Amino acid sequence: MRKTKPSSIEVKIGRYNEKTEVISLPAGASVEDVLDKANIELGESESIWVDGEKAEFTDSVENGDNLQIVGKKEGGAPEDEE
Repeated sequence: MRKTKPSSIEVKIGRYNEKTEVISLPAGASVEDVLDKANIELGESESIWVDGEKAEFTDSVENGDNLQIVGKKEGGAPEDEE
């Protein structure tokens, strides 16, 4: 039996140590699509991670992904500058 891809997906998004929100999007959506739908803008010192890996705005998301917005470590360099 051939499996078909879902026409929509659900992902979770939230800032580190804050409540997450479930967002429904069309299949094939990107990280940027999730941020737009959730009305979230990243701060200058924030980055976005998908399932524990640093992500770019153009990366695609899949059903069940967890997106986390992480800020610069207090008194240290951002994660991607280590």
